[in-house]
Order: sequence, then structure tokens, then C-alpha cells
Amino acid sequence: MKKILPLLILIIVKIWLKTLRVTLISPYDPQETAIFAFFHGQQFSLLTQVPKPSKAIISLSKDGDLQVEIMAGFGITAIRGSSSKGGVKALLQSKKALDQNQHILMAIDGPKGPVYQAKSGCAYLSQLSQKPIYLCHVFNQHRYTLRTWDRFELPLPFSRVLISFERLASQGTIEELRMEIETKLREKLIQNGKY
Repeated sequence: MKKILPLLILIIVKIWLKTLRVTLISPYDPQETAIFAFFHGQQFSLLTQVPKPSKAIISLSKDGDLQVEIMAGFGITAIRGSSSKGGVKALLQSKKALDQNQHILMAIDGPKGPVYQAKSGCAYLSQLSQKPIYLCHVFNQHRYTLRTWDRFELPLPFSRVLISFERLASQGTIEELRMEIETKLREKLIQNGKY
């Protein structure tokens, strides 16, 4: 049963994603190894634009165990850890992956929020690795927002999705970079009427 549930979810998600009408407004440079940063609630539609090869930082929770199985179906391998548990190990493994030209996918406001508040891990990793960050902006034109801490968004099948990537260089202090990441991602949410 434990193996069947992730497989069923994976099949449903892949079919769901194929129905979406995705427009890529500003792409990332596929030749540039980078950290891809996004809010937890925005990640569903981003599965249509997964850079390869990629590793995702996934928490050491039961939900994380399920997510590991599903991400594998998209060719994404997991690095386990979060700001609340296993964070240092996860950052060091992420640095090693970046050095090996693998992209890192990171939800920056987890694992338990507060929603839309960036933790410092992304900024720290960028400075440690000297790799750029791509901020992932998502606008699901028609969506259902779950009543969860992260306000997780499910785009309605066959609806339009706009995705853009904004490049940030690793500059300033860790706190200055953390604030820039959070501010720019929040600004896009405000423009889209979601904050």
C-alpha cells in the first residue's frame, strides 16, 4: 500500500499537469547551474518546468517521505533536511550537488512557515556555492487554494498558468540576500492579487 499511494498520486499529477496551458514568460538559462527558489504553495505548477538534472531539498517529515517518491517520478532526487531538522547536512549536500552541476530546488518558507517568509538557507547556499538564484514566479489564473499553512495552490485542469524566472546574483550579506529573495517573490504575489 505504501508503494501504491505515491504511484497513484504521481499518475494523477502527471495527467493533471498535461492539461495546463503553460506560458513561459521569462525562462532560465539551462546552461547555468543554479538554485531555484519558490514559496511552498507555488510548487505544483512548477513541475511543468523542472530543470535537469535537479535535486530538491525535502523535509524529514512523513509528508516529505511521500514527496520523495513522487519527485522521483519527475527525475528529481531528494536531499533530506530543512531549517528545523537536518538543515546543515542538507546545505552541505546541496553545495556538493551544485559543484557537480546539478540544480537545487528549494521551497524557501518551510517546512512549517510562516507563509511567504523566506528562511536564510537559500541565501546561505548561494553565497557558499557562488551560484545564482532563480526566483520562480507562478500565476495560476484559475485555482483552488487549500486551507493549509502554505496556501497551497492547485491550478484547475485546462486553466492557464504563467511562469517566469528572475535571476539573482549572490551579493551583499546573507540577511540582505534573504530579504531580497523574500521581497521580490512577495512583490510578484501582490501583482497577481494573491497577497
